[in-house]
Amino acid sequence: GGRPAPVEANRPPVALECDIVIVAIGQDVVSGPFADRGLACERGTFVVDDALRCIGLSDVYAGGDCMRGPASAIAAIADGKQAARSIDAALGFHREVALDMALERPRLDDRVPWGRAMLGERSPEDCRHDFDLVEYGFSEQEMRQEAARCLNCDHFGCGILHKEGRLAW
Repeated sequence: GGRPAPVEANRPPVALECDIVIVAIGQDVVSGPFADRGLACERGTFVVDDALRCIGLSDVYAGGDCMRGPASAIAAIADGKQAARSIDAALGFHREVALDMALERPRLDDRVPWGRAMLGERSPEDCRHDFDLVEYGFSEQEMRQEAARCLNCDHFGCGILHKEGRLAW
């Protein structure tokens, strides 16, 4: 328990050759240094085109919180996948990236709506006099319900199956 802290990996370090490393820890977007070098910024976030290419620096792509502001991890992951497709296309590769895994065709006729689990909140009157949490958080059942829900269509069990039962992005 307690606060997360780094732990020893018990394996040799790996060196990756790169020009620059940008640390993204989900705190705040520091866009000033990027704007100083010509990257278009608006309200503290990076301005991008439809391919997530940064305006002002054509070989730089952005997604997640630094492009859209605070949002979900799901949106950031989707942005990363879109940026990967855009980079792939910019390099001259026009192909769909798929996992080499064959799956059964999904049955879509048995899917039922599985709406979002909503966080409960304390009343404003109760919150006025203390600094306790306002939202209660999810119960275990609500966590399981939210984890099982399709984030695209709110139906249970859809997953990310595309094109002949293969996983693709």
